[in-house]
Amino acid sequence: MAPRFSLGTLLVGLLAGLGACCGSTACDCQDAHADAFYLQFSLDSAATGQGFRAAELDTIQLIRRTISEKVPRRADTVQVVRSRQALAAPLLLERTTPFPARDTLQTTDYTYSLLLPKANPAQRYELTDVVIDGGFEADGCCTCYQNRKKSLRVDGQPYDVVDPAANNGAVPIKLVRK
Repeated sequence: MAPRFSLGTLLVGLLAGLGACCGSTACDCQDAHADAFYLQFSLDSAATGQGFRAAELDTIQLIRRTISEKVPRRADTVQVVRSRQALAAPLLLERTTPFPARDTLQTTDYTYSLLLPKANPAQRYELTDVVIDGGFEADGCCTCYQNRKKSLRVDGQPYDVVDPAANNGAVPIKLVRK
């Protein structure tokens, strides 16, 4: 007597085979900081005079103010103290960095003031009109988050910082002395 295969057995076999294919594929989405804004300070340059000295960048103050109607208006302040080795690295601004996450608010629910109190003269930058739009996109066995739009204004100047290679890479916003 010949063995009988049911449709259910065939379906289970196909799903197991597909699962084994996708299960053996590692997804490297690189989307952990997809919604982050990278603020890069121009370091001292005698040629332009627009850079900052190390001592001016070791302490940064950030103030965020709610613009969302979801919660009452309020302001939070953080002070970021950076080591000399970290001064060349960009400052990340996202939902949980450097501020703690509050409620269900997102980065787009705030405006931000960035202050360099040790700069001479002290410097202040206003970050407004924060827009982040993205979604999950599937490519075979991997589903990764991808930004479609990521922008803000610094002192009224617009910056579009979506990675042109579509890899959610860092696109730093260069801040220079005013």
